[in-house]
Amino acid sequence: MSWFRKGGCSSAKADSNEIGDELIARHPASPESEAIEGARPLAIQTPARTPEPAVGPGLLYGWSSERGARRRNEDYCGASGDSLLFAISDGIGGGPHGDVMSRISVKRAIEAYGESGDLEDAFFQANELASKVSHLLGEGDGATLLLAAYDRGTARLDLLSAGDTLAYRLRAGELSLLSYNEGRFRGNALEKAVGWGEVDPDRISSDVLPGDLIVLCTDGVWEPLGEKRLAELLDEAPTAPWAAARLCEEAAKAGTDNATAICIFAKAESSTTPTAYGAEG
Repeated sequence: MSWFRKGGCSSAKADSNEIGDELIARHPASPESEAIEGARPLAIQTPARTPEPAVGPGLLYGWSSERGARRRNEDYCGASGDSLLFAISDGIGGGPHGDVMSRISVKRAIEAYGESGDLEDAFFQANELASKVSHLLGEGDGATLLLAAYDRGTARLDLLSAGDTLAYRLRAGELSLLSYNEGRFRGNALEKAVGWGEVDPDRISSDVLPGDLIVLCTDGVWEPLGEKRLAELLDEAPTAPWAAARLCEEAAKAGTDNATAICIFAKAESSTTPTAYGAEG
């Protein structure tokens, strides 16, 4: 029996020690496992799609993840309603542990941001853990990582990214790319990723206005859909979870990759108390 959840998303408090169980499960005889004894058993029961919780002044979100035509889902995403952090990652294709790399990157970033409230620190701690695990596995595995932190006071969204997981914003019917998608590749290979040692992430900041629709998505979404269809689906979406589900379902059918998206809707009304994950109403 595998200890691994096949991709997906999580809003639970992250605990990077869970990687201990995952490594022991895949490498039960490795001497390195002694260094991670005492890690708690992995027990995650997370639905593929979320309800629509209010996480800030008029901010609502939802996510979805589809395996698509791939044998396993190497995408992972997560969100913390308490700290207003959104994280999404895509394990580098071809590596044997892409699912592990994306998962630990997201969970460590959420954990670190919850402790420090520092987006740079969260990114670099996620990369540090991913690099250590990549070295331990000895396969050179890596993952993309996109972090988006919402500041209630300034109504701004700050983003850090490495790789080709992208952020878009639909405002007044016009779709804009918030993160960079130039200079990311050398040939067909990613130039930046977490898990490959030191990395300098791209830094982007955007204001958030009532009515804005923001999507964070892996290349399995933006590549097969294209910007025109992406904008159409966002524009017709009644809720954030609906948008995420439709984007991923359509992308998974049109493409050959895993498809994962977090959709964030900025509403006109204000909400100062986040709704707990999984809560009714």
